[in-house]
Amino acid sequence: NIFNIKQESDQTILQKMDGLSNKVNNHIEAIMQFKVLAERPDGYEMEVSFKDIEMSIRSETSEEILDIDLTKPDESGEKSIFNGLLNYPIKLVLKFNGDITQISGCENLIDHMINGANIKDDFTRDLMRASLEKDFGPEAMSQNYKQMTYFYPGKKVFIDESWHTQTKGLSNMDNTWKLVSMNDRNAI
Repeated sequence: NIFNIKQESDQTILQKMDGLSNKVNNHIEAIMQFKVLAERPDGYEMEVSFKDIEMSIRSETSEEILDIDLTKPDESGEKSIFNGLLNYPIKLVLKFNGDITQISGCENLIDHMINGANIKDDFTRDLMRASLEKDFGPEAMSQNYKQMTYFYPGKKVFIDESWHTQTKGLSNMDNTWKLVSMNDRNAI
């Protein structure tokens, strides 16, 4: 089974430094493919890859900071780095409730992104690796994917019962879910 998921995310960050305020707007659209490799007693082994990415970061004080659309031709250094994300799979173990218990291939993905940027200088490569590790390392990727997958209960629940999920990473999420109604096809 193969599932394509489109995620759109808008984030507004308010910064205050030395009495000055700045507002930064992040917009990300991504299409990810989740491919089931095997079923396990408690979930699935999956392969996940990005199929498309658009990203923009704009600031009130410095205008456009970053604008990347991998569907449009562009030879910029940033695009060549992020282009390394496309179609490069990582593997994860996803429990039936959506929790991610294992993730692998992130280090290879980061190497692929750096190699795609064609950077030869070891010092620059090391700096880039440290920076990319924060967003694309195993912990960051696990937490980011959990925000899309980790919302099912770990045990059977009945109508009007609640459960709790939590993810920590660049964005911390603390969610309480409640089953309101259910029929043969839908749970609300």
